[in-house]
Amino acid sequence: MNFQKRPLLDLEKDANRAIGIVGLTGRSFDVVGVLDVSGSMDHEYRSGQVQLAADRVLALARRFDDNGAVPIYAFHHSVYTCGELTAQNADGFISRNVQPYVGGSTRYAPAMAAVAERHGKAKGGILGLGAKKPKDATVV
Repeated sequence: MNFQKRPLLDLEKDANRAIGIVGLTGRSFDVVGVLDVSGSMDHEYRSGQVQLAADRVLALARRFDDNGAVPIYAFHHSVYTCGELTAQNADGFISRNVQPYVGGSTRYAPAMAAVAERHGKAKGGILGLGAKKPKDATVV
């Protein structure tokens, strides 16, 4: 995958083409970002690769999500809410809001449970998972 920095408008054009190819034109989805911030991901954050990937997710979210904003969660052995990624705050969002949490070991279940509780449609969250809702900028 080519991770060169491109303007959001170009990424949105790419997203629209891809959406048409796979037959998802006219569909809408809630887009949520859940990012691994365990210690093994440190290089990807420092190199900017995670920011570039987040830019691509934002381009898709602007096409699929009704508000064009992506709630971002970070996890390692804890789960953090990191705010919403938008076109207005995308530049440097990852280094400001997510990268400070890098470190620790990877535990997927608490992150899945927290996101499912907040964004799941079924009672108890997606797949029956449930947990206390994360609070902004706090550990769950």
